[in-house]
Amino acid sequence: MPHRNADGLAQVHNQFNDLQSLLILSNFKSKIGLDTDAARDAYTLFWKSNLHEHFQSAISGFQTVLDQCPYGHAHHAAALSNLAHAILCGFAKTIENDIDRAIHLFRSALTLRPRGHVDHPLSILDLCHALCKRHSHKKDHADLREAAVLYRSILPFCVEGSHLHRVVFGTNGIPYVIEHCNALPSDPSDESISLRRIVLELCPPWHQHRAYSLNKLAGDLYARFERDSNKDHFYEAVHL
Repeated sequence: MPHRNADGLAQVHNQFNDLQSLLILSNFKSKIGLDTDAARDAYTLFWKSNLHEHFQSAISGFQTVLDQCPYGHAHHAAALSNLAHAILCGFAKTIENDIDRAIHLFRSALTLRPRGHVDHPLSILDLCHALCKRHSHKKDHADLREAAVLYRSILPFCVEGSHLHRVVFGTNGIPYVIEHCNALPSDPSDESISLRRIVLELCPPWHQHRAYSLNKLAGDLYARFERDSNKDHFYEAVHL
């Protein structure tokens, strides 16, 4: 069964509402706006009721909106994200659906919102949340690695005390990635050592897991020294 967490569902719901406001307000009297509003209502009903019929109405509605917003349309990225949120919510509520498709949709939206775009951090959060959800279900370590890299990329935007900082360092954000990365076995490979360094960047000096993350990096470096006899790895491990 997929990992379920009420706070995680609320986070998805709130992020969805933030995204939706952009699309509805800009097309309030248009067919796209009306269809989006109807799909959003169905999504909200499903989030509250867990009824499969509401879920199907939301998915169908957001797919219709996406069909009306093809590539190049001003709201294509928002339409992609809205459909992905609905799919992800169904997955989180144990409805069998394709989380891989949700991740593909979030990736597509992120491509349209590169660094510098006002919604770039939000798209990063969406993709990270979906990757962590898939990891909790499938235990694919590649999802953890990708989420760690993505979270690191938005650290410069996480001003302490801001909403973004609270979400990123919330239970289902960076702490999830740190906890599960630190649970990975010692590995002397470049990939593992690189991941340990990224995790350390996700742990500021005050972070409760920083000492353990330092220890995990030192362990990988020492394992690398034992394998290759490179004293640089030994000295770095001791220094940590």
